Amino acid sequence: MRPLTTTLTAAGAAAAATGALMLSGAGTGAAATPRASATPTETTVTATMIHVQNGTLPVGAQIPNNQINARRTYFGNSFAIALAHDKQGAFYPVQTGNGGLRWRTDGPALFLPTADAPLAVNTVTAATKTLQYAYGGGGQVVDVTRDGGPQWRSAIFDGTVMAVAPGVATNELVAFVNNGAGVTWQYVTRNGGATWTYFPRYLG
Repeated sequence: MRPLTTTLTAAGAAAAATGALMLSGAGTGAAATPRASATPTETTVTATMIHVQNGTLPVGAQIPNNQINARRTYFGNSFAIALAHDKQGAFYPVQTGNGGLRWRTDGPALFLPTADAPLAVNTVTAATKTLQYAYGGGGQVVDVTRDGGPQWRSAIFDGTVMAVAPGVATNELVAFVNNGAGVTWQYVTRNGGATWTYFPRYLG
């Protein structure tokens, strides 16, 4: 079942035409290869596990409806995921199984108000019920779960994450990272966010 997201973002627009992005290390029809000087220093980014921190909500905690973000991704009429915040300003991935009557956290806090800006996220969406991801808000991270929560991993890139879109294979995602100098790098994960590899070319 293809998810339905209630607010279209850049990532959704990028994949809307086909529902996915085709990736290629080389070949005709691919985007032009960036100059060598524009390639990232780190071509493989390894994610780290996100743990529940002291003073934050545990996995499975109920969140009031007025603390759920407006952008939500639905699978059918009952199951949906979104981003929410607590009274202290921490952000969590949340899900509902009854059409939004009740929401519960499905992972640890992804961003704390005391954290550095590069860890910021403002969107949670999904490729499937189990492959969910968070990014945005000017942050440099992509947070991913491949088991629908509670295990989330965070990958930090050397640039601002502008968009994330599903790839064509299972557990495949594509991240678009702006290096701050007018160049957008494409990174792909094929293992549900555990590692990300720089791709100089892609087919959309």
